[in-house]
Amino acid sequence: MTQRTSELIYTELLVMRCQNREKVAFNNLYTIWAPRLLYHIKNLIRAEDPAKDILQDGWIAIMGNINKLKDPAAFPAWAYRIMTNKARDWQRKHIRQEKREMQSASDDVASIQAKFSDIDLVRKAIQKLSGQRKQLINLYYYEEYTIEEISGILNIKTGTVKSRLFRARRQLKETIERMNHD
Repeated sequence: MTQRTSELIYTELLVMRCQNREKVAFNNLYTIWAPRLLYHIKNLIRAEDPAKDILQDGWIAIMGNINKLKDPAAFPAWAYRIMTNKARDWQRKHIRQEKREMQSASDDVASIQAKFSDIDLVRKAIQKLSGQRKQLINLYYYEEYTIEEISGILNIKTGTVKSRLFRARRQLKETIERMNHD
């Protein structure tokens, strides 16, 4: 059984007061839990500005549904679950948007493969890439990870993944063209 700290007991009291629509209680609950929940969201999505928007959406959901919370002691787990779900929703939406944006770049590689119908040529060209660029091409095209997922795997920013992937594609195209002319 988890030790009930004074902070958790105070949280339970605030939740009950929130359920009675006490505005000050909402503010106090937010002051205590928002920094932790924001940290949690940032760890999930690895992005600063969207994390703040997700936090705001999550708090709207919390405040709109706090009367449905039967056990005030369950608030921390309940709040984390709401924030996790909001973060996942954001990631799904962001991934769809990334895929649309990356479709044109993806089309470039597809046109390269169509232009040089010999798949072995493409594979050989990939093998000639530097280790990092080869890794990015493999993660994105063969393993089919999203930009966000690659960012998490390599522990680099999504913008860095995009720019490195762009350079890897450009080098791949140049390598294939050189190989095709040889």
